[in-house]
Amino acid sequence: MNNEGYVSLIYNAALLVTLIVTYTLIGLRKSKNTIKEKIISGFIIGCIGIGIMTTAVQTSPGIIFDTKSILVSMTGLFFGFVPTIISVVILSVYRIIQGGIGTLTGVVVIITTACFGLLWHYHWFDRIQKKLLSRIFWLYIFGLIIHIIMLVGMFLLPWEIALDTLKGISLPVLVIFPIVETLVGLVIMEQYDKMKLFFIIQRNEKIIKKSEAALIRSEEKFRLLFEDAPLGYQSLDENGCFIAINMAWLDIFGYLKEEVIGKWFGDFLEPKYVEVFQTNFPLFKNKGSMHVVFEMLKKNKEAVTIDFNGSISYDESGQFKQTHCILQNITELKKAEKIKLLMETRTINQQKLESIGTLAAGVAHEINNPINGIMNYAQLILDMQESNSEISEYSKEIISETEKISEIVKNLLQFSRHDKEEHSYARMEDIINKTMSLIGTVIKSDQITLQKDISQDLPRIKCRSQQIQQVIMNLMTNARDTLNEKYPGYNENKICKVYCVKYNKENREWVRITVEDHGTGIKEDIRDKIFEPFFTTKDRAKGTGLGLSISYGIVKSHNGEISVDTVEGEYTKFHVDLPVNNGWKLYRKEK
Repeated sequence: MNNEGYVSLIYNAALLVTLIVTYTLIGLRKSKNTIKEKIISGFIIGCIGIGIMTTAVQTSPGIIFDTKSILVSMTGLFFGFVPTIISVVILSVYRIIQGGIGTLTGVVVIITTACFGLLWHYHWFDRIQKKLLSRIFWLYIFGLIIHIIMLVGMFLLPWEIALDTLKGISLPVLVIFPIVETLVGLVIMEQYDKMKLFFIIQRNEKIIKKSEAALIRSEEKFRLLFEDAPLGYQSLDENGCFIAINMAWLDIFGYLKEEVIGKWFGDFLEPKYVEVFQTNFPLFKNKGSMHVVFEMLKKNKEAVTIDFNGSISYDESGQFKQTHCILQNITELKKAEKIKLLMETRTINQQKLESIGTLAAGVAHEINNPINGIMNYAQLILDMQESNSEISEYSKEIISETEKISEIVKNLLQFSRHDKEEHSYARMEDIINKTMSLIGTVIKSDQITLQKDISQDLPRIKCRSQQIQQVIMNLMTNARDTLNEKYPGYNENKICKVYCVKYNKENREWVRITVEDHGTGIKEDIRDKIFEPFFTTKDRAKGTGLGLSISYGIVKSHNGEISVDTVEGEYTKFHVDLPVNNGWKLYRKEK
């Protein structure tokens, strides 16, 4: 290609850059990206292509070179499918009209470069939307590939003509055209960025104007609220019906706005608070403010504890206008407080047990020796007297009473220190059966029916069997006493049940022993005291108040749990839950 050809080619490229940049500047500013605009864009780009094809360089008869490959590839890359197809059709028709030996090659180049542009548009366009250096690199690579495709298209010409043509145009095509393509792409990308910024600013301005208008309209309504607080807000009219709520309120209770507005506030309260609202709402309106805690119902009827802060706004004449109320969901806080209180109570009980244990040990050791002396002297006096004498009867009474005291001392000592019995594997069925054989006769003599239900597949557990036996005996004794209190004589409901099952909890195997009776039950106001040392509802002649506290200590020492399920006047169920493997190391191995 001679110098005149180079100049013409550069002129053609300059014309392309001018036309496409002009169109981009004008078109993007007014574009709304509708299908109509896309069709118009395709025709305009086609006309631009015809313009640059009229100033093309002709290297030989019928073989024409221009920058239409840049045009159609840029169209595919930036403008999408519709404008690209329309411009390809227009340029292909015009190239056929131009005719010559290179017609097929020209049409194929138009189609292939357009397709490659579309391919990048839908799959790699994001690569050229980054920083400047990245844009330059990928646009240049894009342009280089486009014009390699164009040069490959030359082989559609007769072989000798293709080789001569490639020798003449390869250098300018691979040097000038990728650079021109990069420049055109950078200009279009810059205009895209400016237009995006322009549209964003324009949209934000509209949003700001709308927000300012909405803020002005709602200024009075929300001037008393903390706008940043994620709290529920509601406003009621003089009849207690909703006239406004916010999204936080809806999030708390699970309603849609249209399900609430216009409804009476009392319909959303937990039933026991409806009458309270009817009484307090007139007071609230007169007083002007109120802070209360009550319960409301979610849409799914779940109760929610609400901390309510309200105030009243008045019109210019001083008459009631509406309420402004902040609602905070404190349900979880209340639950946490209950748990904290429960833990504190348990800690206090544990401290009581430890303190009483220390006291019990001291008291037991101090009185044990005198009691044994009194018992021995009474026995000596009894041995020296005739069996039916008055002194003999007094001696027997002394021995009987000192034995009671000795038993109390024994309980105190057991309460104050760990039993020295070795722990080992034991069968719960054996422990229950032994206990029932000891106490069964006494229970049956009171006309109490004794029932048991022990699962056959119970595992052996690590425990001190005598201690567990003592726990069961204490619970059965309590059941006997409460049944005798409710039914002095025979009754078909005078039944003591003992049953034992296994279950899994937290990936551990447990055994539950339950002692059930249908006696007097336990009053609600004393249920949290039953495991305290020396607390008893029995006559002091019948009980010391140590049975349940000792049982509590034994179960806890086995890493287990003891609990009660009771309804006053109906039944009581004591549950003893023991882990099969409580973590103890055995003192000796079983044979």
